[in-house]
Amino acid sequence: MMYNEIFSKSFKSQEQKKFGYLAAVGSFILALSSFCLVKPYLGPLPIMNLRLSVGPGFTMLVTEDTSSSSSNSQPLNISSSQPSNTGSSQQLNNGSSQILTTNIYQKPIISRSEPSNIVISQPEVSRSSSHKSNRSSSEPAEEIGNSQQSNISTSQQLNIRSSQQSNIGSSEPANIGNSQHSNISSSQTETVGNSQQSDISSSQPLSTSSSQQSNKSSSQPENIHNSQQSNISSSQPSNIGNSQQVNISSSDQPLSTSSSQSSDITLKRERKPICDALNPTFDFCDAEGDVRIHGISSTVFVFSSQMDDLVGNKSWTVKPYARKRDKAAMGNTKEISVKAIGTHEEAPPCTLNHSVPAIIFSTGGYAGNHFHDFSDIIIPLFVASAQFQGEVQFVVTDFQNYWIEKFQAILKQLSKYEIINIDNYDQTVHCFPRVIVGLQQYQDMKIDPLMASKGYSMKEFRELLRKAYSLKKLTAIKISHPTPPRLLILSRKWSRTFKNVDEISEMARSLGFEVVVSEASMNMYEFSQVVNSCDVMMGVHGAGLTNIVFLPTNAILIQVLPWGGFQWLASDFGEPSKDMDLRYLEYEIKEEESSLLQQYPLDHPVFRDPASVSKHDWGLFKSVYLDKQNVKLDVGRFRPTLLEALELLHH
Repeated sequence: MMYNEIFSKSFKSQEQKKFGYLAAVGSFILALSSFCLVKPYLGPLPIMNLRLSVGPGFTMLVTEDTSSSSSNSQPLNISSSQPSNTGSSQQLNNGSSQILTTNIYQKPIISRSEPSNIVISQPEVSRSSSHKSNRSSSEPAEEIGNSQQSNISTSQQLNIRSSQQSNIGSSEPANIGNSQHSNISSSQTETVGNSQQSDISSSQPLSTSSSQQSNKSSSQPENIHNSQQSNISSSQPSNIGNSQQVNISSSDQPLSTSSSQSSDITLKRERKPICDALNPTFDFCDAEGDVRIHGISSTVFVFSSQMDDLVGNKSWTVKPYARKRDKAAMGNTKEISVKAIGTHEEAPPCTLNHSVPAIIFSTGGYAGNHFHDFSDIIIPLFVASAQFQGEVQFVVTDFQNYWIEKFQAILKQLSKYEIINIDNYDQTVHCFPRVIVGLQQYQDMKIDPLMASKGYSMKEFRELLRKAYSLKKLTAIKISHPTPPRLLILSRKWSRTFKNVDEISEMARSLGFEVVVSEASMNMYEFSQVVNSCDVMMGVHGAGLTNIVFLPTNAILIQVLPWGGFQWLASDFGEPSKDMDLRYLEYEIKEEESSLLQQYPLDHPVFRDPASVSKHDWGLFKSVYLDKQNVKLDVGRFRPTLLEALELLHH
């Protein structure tokens, strides 16, 4: 009150009004000065909304480049391997190389100098006199021109005013307006804000006005109308939004934007290498398309129209035999060259066309050894070819006639076509729609359990053998059956033979067995019938035990292990027999049952420390314990093993 009284007495009412007006003006000036110094942001807040539909197995990575300036000019690189279509109504025409560039990666990558929001899924476009386009129903719009708004990205808002300038291409001005036209050159950035200028590729200024036009390449103007369209790249489109489509093509395709934005983003898919040469057990190649096999040069040509999509090498040298770590085996295996080519002229022309796939494998290596015949070739070949149900052709290198004849019955079950000898050394060029080079081996005499879901297991393999050799006995008999169980004693001629086979047979008959003594022969049909007719098979460790594949279900294998620490080799037949629905028994002989006792004293390392012999090298172990040893069973000690086999036949 005191202040009001003094003020009223000191000044007239007219003077008091002047002081009031001056105080109001001073307050306004003070507020305006503070506003200019602080520069508060009054625009809409950015909303994070990143939605990009890319196919199954693909992801999009948004990275922020913190090293760049915080200006609104932001280059946008999209790397991807699968096309995508974004829908709104802008079409952007790219001149030489586009803002969106497609690289050959398996995962799409979006990199920007600042975090930006790309709303590409389900955009909604509404155009009015103020050119406002909302690409997402709940997102802030982006203003282009006087009041154009379109929400393109989650953390980026692009405002192009009437005085915007951006240097995009060479040195030609570009006007962007109601009938906008733009050719965007390589690695372009886009200017955001009032009177902003950004250098995108070289020194081409971009001027924006109410009727903006931009020539972003030297001589090809492009129109960006109210209905903008953007073709960004591509070879394979994928839909990302409702109507926005982005076409990502090579570096010289234009990018256009129109009112119902259709954007085909063609993202290149990264293709796996044709050959896998990293597996320690085998080399394996699988290729589809125009495949040409030139026998005289042992070369496989694979034509690919997308050579740039291939990852890694474009040529390989492989040996199609599934024992890669064994130098001795691979020394007997011929090399096959596999080459990916980009033009047909790089390969010799076809002289013989085939309509089915081909599988190339070798009958070199250890082929001829019965165990390796099945473990390294026959079983892996079954896994590779069963999927084709006979509609596949075998192409063989290191061709051996006796081997083909020996397994002819099995090969005919796997393929309906004549086997091709690639070693004929003629100029024939065989052409196929697909080729598999090499065979995949899981373990000796075993099939990967994961293949069982596809119908490839030892059970199915043994069923194929029954068909191939007309094997009639499906299961082993039970003891309650009036017919006595049959025991096959597998004899050998050169080493690891039973020296008292008659004594063993007599003891077995006394227990109730019908005894058959036989040696494995080259005639697979005849010997498979002998094996299949028996309920129990016994033999010393060796390749002859591979014939368990012909035994009926629930039959019994008795593996006799010679002296020398054979436990590490026993699994060659012990584990596989279980996968074949067989029962397995094992008998390990004593020193007195070995013929080595006639060659070495009991205190010799051969008896006292077999491990010291075997650890030196395989050749020494094989020479002592495999090649120079025969077996004379102690029938009294062996008798319980046969009794156990009889007991198993009760179940």
